[in-house]
Amino acid sequence: MTEESTTAHNADTEVVDNTTDDVEKESTAARIVRICVISNNVLNIPFTICAFLLFGQPNQGFNVLMFAIISCLKCMWNYMLVRSDQLYKYPITYGAWLGSSMIMIFVYLSQAIYWGQLSGCSDVKDRTGAEVDVDHYECSHTSAMISVSVFTSFMFSFETVLTYKLWRSNEEILNQPAEGQDDESANRSSRKKKSKWWEVGTNDISAPLLEED
Repeated sequence: MTEESTTAHNADTEVVDNTTDDVEKESTAARIVRICVISNNVLNIPFTICAFLLFGQPNQGFNVLMFAIISCLKCMWNYMLVRSDQLYKYPITYGAWLGSSMIMIFVYLSQAIYWGQLSGCSDVKDRTGAEVDVDHYECSHTSAMISVSVFTSFMFSFETVLTYKLWRSNEEILNQPAEGQDDESANRSSRKKKSKWWEVGTNDISAPLLEED
């Protein structure tokens, strides 16, 4: 084997190794995103049940139920984006996914703090020990309050990791092929997205037409 062929072989080997490393990083980033999405979907079920129990609470009962419904929609959207690579590969959709995840972080945190503090409430009594009715105040379903605080705390953690990975590993996630998609079709899809409409011959559909002439 000559020196030139040895150099070419080493270069090819280095390219293969770099490609393998990139695939491993992409797989790791996509795996972390999928774990966060599935975890939040599972935690959202008991959170919604507890939100229905707290619906009758003054001030925040209606709000926590509405937030639980919004959280259900967000979790279903997350699952759709993870399952299909064509949805979040568009910049607007990916940006909306990242922006909505940032908002959900603060909402999960506020719900966890509010219901965690309210779970330590107690009934108001007068000097004789009789309970006194106070407007816009009710201390009931404290177990549901604690459960909402715990579930939203975990969902806050998973949503934070999800948002961080979407922000830091956007290229790795966008280049990750969908489930059941082979590497050749993934590369062809990536070339289509990178090609510009004014570049003649880069599109797979127009190239055969040019060759016929």
